[in-house]
Amino acid sequence: MQQADVVLRAQTVPDMLFGTCEKLVQETPFNAIYLRKPNADGVMDVLASTGSGAAALQNVISVVAEDARDQLIVRAWLTQKTAIENDLLGNARLAEYHPFLRAHRWHSALVTPVRRGGELWSVMGFVCEDHDVFDPQTVELCERVADARHDRLTDLPNRFALEQYLPQALARSKKNGRVLALGMMDLDDFKPVNDQFGHETGDRLLRELAGRLRARLRAQDFLVRLGGDEFVVVIGDIDPDHAIAHLQLALSRLHEAVEEGFEVAPDRFATVGLSGGFALYPKDGEDGDTLLRKADATMYQSKTRKNTREQWWQLFDQEGSV
Repeated sequence: MQQADVVLRAQTVPDMLFGTCEKLVQETPFNAIYLRKPNADGVMDVLASTGSGAAALQNVISVVAEDARDQLIVRAWLTQKTAIENDLLGNARLAEYHPFLRAHRWHSALVTPVRRGGELWSVMGFVCEDHDVFDPQTVELCERVADARHDRLTDLPNRFALEQYLPQALARSKKNGRVLALGMMDLDDFKPVNDQFGHETGDRLLRELAGRLRARLRAQDFLVRLGGDEFVVVIGDIDPDHAIAHLQLALSRLHEAVEEGFEVAPDRFATVGLSGGFALYPKDGEDGDTLLRKADATMYQSKTRKNTREQWWQLFDQEGSV
């Protein structure tokens, strides 16, 4: 499957958030995390859940209604704001739920909105077996996790943010008669870093790389982490009469991000490279899916030539790209 298919179709927000839920339950004090959304009848369906009580959560019926605001998920949905209860069993208005809460050690909880395209899409709940867990720092963490548009490791926009951003960027380019460059980028020789120094070190490298790349782009450019060591960059507002010169300058600056080693252990540094494939709007395509497919194919072609190529990036129509 082409990477463009994965970006725009294969993964859903529930899939991504379910994986996030599982990881958070394993790595944090939260003993349950869930994602719920009202159906056509106003009943809050469970889209994803994991942890203590997850299997039984579907039987806990909640209906979106003004007189049900004591329920955190209803309050968060109606107000579109984070709702917190640091002592669930101490709240007499939730008495009908106390048997469930007690059985699964749900003692404090936070529920926060999840948005897509700027619109309320669902709510995400975080539960802990301790009381008074949700201080301002923990609240901020939960709200960031629930923001489905950002990559948790690097804090870059993710594939869902790209899905929302790209049509708007293409529309601006069409309106203003400008060229837009879409690039797929993949690290060279990243696997040996993970193998030799471990995945935590690899994660630190990716975080540092994200910061370096972002610092070398203009404010109006858009950098995305797809996952693993794959990134997308969207460079817009390019003068059609000087598109190649503009791109050469921008991509030369971007490559500076990997020209200095990354510290992987005290006084030990690892080097990685970049392979990139770029497609141009409108020459190579007029929709995001087409541009992503062409950039992806070109990137892999560039990667196979990393030992003989003259530059780290390649345009779609260069050297026989298909």
